[in-house]
Amino acid sequence: MRSSRFSSAFLSLLIASVVFLSACGGGSTSVGTPPPIVKTTPTITWAQPAPITNPAPLTSTQLDATGSVPGSFVYTPAAGTVLPAGAQTLSVAFTPTDTTHYNSASASVTLTVNPPVAVKHAFLYSSETTQDLSGGGINGTFAGVLEVFSIDATSGALTPITGSPFTTNYSTGEDMVLSPNGDNAYILAVLYPPGTCCVGTSYILVYGLDPNSGFPTFKQAFVAGIDGGTLTMHPSGEFLYVSPNDSNYSTIGVLSIQSDGTLALADAAPFQAQDNVAVHPQGTFLYSDIDTGQVGNWGNNPCGLVNTSLLTYSVDPTTGTPAASGSPVVLQRNECPTTPTNYAIFKQMDPSGTRLYVIDGANSTIYVYSIDPSTGALAQLSGTTTTSHFDSSSAIDPLGHFLYFGAVNAFDGFALSATSSSGTLAELPGMPFPLPPSPITGSTVLTTDSTGTFLFSNENDYTSAFSCCGPDAFVQFKINSTTGAITQLPSSLATFAGTPSKIVASPVH
Repeated sequence: MRSSRFSSAFLSLLIASVVFLSACGGGSTSVGTPPPIVKTTPTITWAQPAPITNPAPLTSTQLDATGSVPGSFVYTPAAGTVLPAGAQTLSVAFTPTDTTHYNSASASVTLTVNPPVAVKHAFLYSSETTQDLSGGGINGTFAGVLEVFSIDATSGALTPITGSPFTTNYSTGEDMVLSPNGDNAYILAVLYPPGTCCVGTSYILVYGLDPNSGFPTFKQAFVAGIDGGTLTMHPSGEFLYVSPNDSNYSTIGVLSIQSDGTLALADAAPFQAQDNVAVHPQGTFLYSDIDTGQVGNWGNNPCGLVNTSLLTYSVDPTTGTPAASGSPVVLQRNECPTTPTNYAIFKQMDPSGTRLYVIDGANSTIYVYSIDPSTGALAQLSGTTTTSHFDSSSAIDPLGHFLYFGAVNAFDGFALSATSSSGTLAELPGMPFPLPPSPITGSTVLTTDSTGTFLFSNENDYTSAFSCCGPDAFVQFKINSTTGAITQLPSSLATFAGTPSKIVASPVH
């Protein structure tokens, strides 16, 4: 009886335990669904890149993003792309290697692209004459050539451009000027009839100049009268003045420059001019000179005084035509031998327009004149400067601080002053700068570059029987911007092709 009661009680307890465990979820042997995986987004680190300059392409230097987990990057724009100047947006799409636990990501940065650095070009143009004596005879055959060199802005070294020298197909090269912006060159050249050397017809040759390569393209040959003379460009670039070697030969005076750079006659021989003329920087006045006769009776004396009149003209801004203005300034000059026109008057205008420097080639004397800003009238200052080394060339630096002279065996240089009341010029340190003493040499052409950093010149051997037509040596100098002193530089060229009649430097493009 006892065991029966115990068994019933144990069974009831067992059933109650099973019910309890079932209610609590215990005692089950089945497996449930695992919880879902939560993805995270990687971190992209991408610093803003340093600016670049067009046309530099994009590289890994700019496209250098990194991720907090392994993965791959796709950039927009891609490496190798050349972007225009300005603020540009760079984007990247990141795909993680473990896509189960990580999301894709993106980022962007701003890149500054600077505009292209302008490549600056400047060129030196040389109008020259060569002579071929192979055919016999003292005269030989003359040929005019144009040489073009690129100027290294750092060293001043010259490199002939492709194709230089260029034959002009005229007998000799004479004077030359460039338009103010350097787009066109105007060369006064002479064409001699076959078998002659001394009297020919002058032409003005017009060349278009490529601003990047310096290459000259022929445009026009304009008839300019008889045998030689000088050219002067109006500061506006709209007019060109032609003065012959002898005023009696003058057939043209003022040429208008057309939009394509070619020439047309504006006014025939409107002013008297014997040597080179000078134009005020504002284009309002023009200055020329003419010999008006000897003073007294020279008798048997091969030398004598000559009256030279310095003439002032006002310039019509529409037509470029000079009109006589005020009384001539008379300068007495002692000349030898008896032909006055053998000795030129060279004029240099101060870029500020306050001074006119008149260089007397017969006496190697510099006269300084102040210029009235309203009337253009000249007033000679009391002092004069004499240079024993003057030959036939001079150059004034673009800022009007220094005046240089080429000469036999030396170079001279003087400091300029717009405030000096005496007109006497101070010699620059180190002047005269000697050229090699043997053989006898001298500079017949001289110019500075458009920045006033370098001075270029030829070196002519006067001992040669035919030194008129080269090839001339080439010399170049660095100008001290503070003192004006010059230091000769190693030349990148041995010689010119011929003898230069004029060398001019283009403005920096």
